[in-house]
Amino acid sequence: ILLLVLTDYLARPWGLATQNLAVLFAACSAYTVLYSVGFLSHMFAAVTATACLAALLYSVRTERFSGIVLCFSLVVLAIETRPFTGAVLALLCTGFTLYTYRQKPKLFWQSFAVICLAGIASAALFLAANKIYTGNLLISPYAYASGSKKIQEIAFNPALIAWNIANVWRWAIMVTLCFTFPFLFVAAGYGCWKETKHRRELICVAL
Repeated sequence: ILLLVLTDYLARPWGLATQNLAVLFAACSAYTVLYSVGFLSHMFAAVTATACLAALLYSVRTERFSGIVLCFSLVVLAIETRPFTGAVLALLCTGFTLYTYRQKPKLFWQSFAVICLAGIASAALFLAANKIYTGNLLISPYAYASGSKKIQEIAFNPALIAWNIANVWRWAIMVTLCFTFPFLFVAAGYGCWKETKHRRELICVAL
């Protein structure tokens, strides 16, 4: 229910018809139906990410610093819930925030400070959780639960990165196709192209 409420809020600038359609898509999504029942960390991460975007767009519309603080506090929570999802969210919110406030020095540097603190807190908490649950800073509980201690989520070895990509891309594409409405990506791209009044916010939400 909270996810649907947040979805309605994000769609508000584009009118009632868009709000209703967005809520309908979210409510009938196979992702929502499956993961809200069997995989609670996925749904919690979805709610956290949506709330993060809502706080970010609130800050952009009102130019209130409190929205940035809330946004990146939720980013930290998202990273601790699902590290990869949270990291992607962090990159999106960081880029959007700094680009939006690039001509407002006070808000830019305040936001930059919050982003740095959130990054430090996220890394420290992530590594601490790994150490506590698996005994290794670089192996997450997800990898440990799968019965393998060789999968490293944090790696700078090109060969290991390439191996991970080669072994998960088919699964990632299959899951994306199964859990996505037909032509949803096409519709998002078309909307970003045709939108004029709130294009910046629409691109952020679409990404």
